[in-house]
Amino acid sequence: GGDQQQCKMLENKISGSSVQWKMECQGEGGQALSEGKMSYNGTTASGEILVTTQGMTMTSKMSGRRTGECK
Repeated sequence: GGDQQQCKMLENKISGSSVQWKMECQGEGGQALSEGKMSYNGTTASGEILVTTQGMTMTSKMSGRRTGECK
């Protein structure tokens, strides 16, 4: 039982200040493909993640800002 997922990284590219990846996951509900891209610019970051499962696609956009050292 449980929600077990097996994921494998298909692609992981770092170029300059951006990171791009592609990951495939097998779960109880079937297969999911996740693609994402993040760009870093000084203290800010932004990007989006695209997740495709059983004929449905979800897009998440993200942005963040560095607020200081980790405690």
